[in-house]
Amino acid sequence: MEFGLTSPEAIRSRYRRAVQFAKKLLTSTELRAKVEVKEDGTLVTGLDRKVEALFRRSIGRSVFKGDQIVSEAAQGEFDPGNGSCWVIDPLDGAHNYVNDRLPYAVSIGYVLNNEPVFGVVVKPGLRGFSIVSALKGCGVEVDGLPFSPGTPITPVAGLDFKNTEEDKLTRVVGALHERYKEVRVLGSIVTGLTEVGLGSLSFYAHFAPRTWDVAAALAILREAGKVTNVDDFDLAKLAANGHRLRFTIAAQDEDVLGEAASLIWETIKDLGEVKVLANLPFPQRRT
Repeated sequence: MEFGLTSPEAIRSRYRRAVQFAKKLLTSTELRAKVEVKEDGTLVTGLDRKVEALFRRSIGRSVFKGDQIVSEAAQGEFDPGNGSCWVIDPLDGAHNYVNDRLPYAVSIGYVLNNEPVFGVVVKPGLRGFSIVSALKGCGVEVDGLPFSPGTPITPVAGLDFKNTEEDKLTRVVGALHERYKEVRVLGSIVTGLTEVGLGSLSFYAHFAPRTWDVAAALAILREAGKVTNVDDFDLAKLAANGHRLRFTIAAQDEDVLGEAASLIWETIKDLGEVKVLANLPFPQRRT
């Protein structure tokens, strides 16, 4: 039996399959494997490839045979005429993973007609792994139980940027320290965005994430009632741009988003480097 791509039953079936797959990962015995360095300097671990292969075998059955899969480890080609697409990151935060540091995460998102409709994120913590998931219209779940996202007791900022930008953008951290009690540079985009959804961070910003860094998290953030400046998630356009988004920020509410975005912009706008500024457009607040 094959489901239609847009039926509620089809979406729920995919969501259940993604959660089941996430649970299987929790029992994986592979701890570390060979690390490869790609041309752009990013890492691909053996765990990347294992998760990628396991996922494709699990999802690639006849019931889902019309789906596309775009991932960080193997980007593949995207057909804009097919609106059903899984967007996964087999291991976000590889540098943390290979150095036995937290956080890192596995991200599984599903996009239908350019809308992230569910997300499943596997993330380790001090008390073991947890699965954060959300299906459109059904709220957020943590380890299969309904979760009511709160807000940080004290302001906490989250931030990440590429290593090549560190010498130019460390001033942002200093500026944020003056406003927020804590500033965290996480090294895992998926984790940062998800923590906003869970209410642990006031906001999280990244200067150039990729499609697979945000797809699952966008679904979780929406169901958590949080806000982002990502209004257009056109997969065809993103694929043509190397799957790279521009300056992306998620926050607890519109006021926090506007304040944080303004502070970051004011801090960097005088850098005077056209290339940097072009990649960091000021995220306009929604009306």
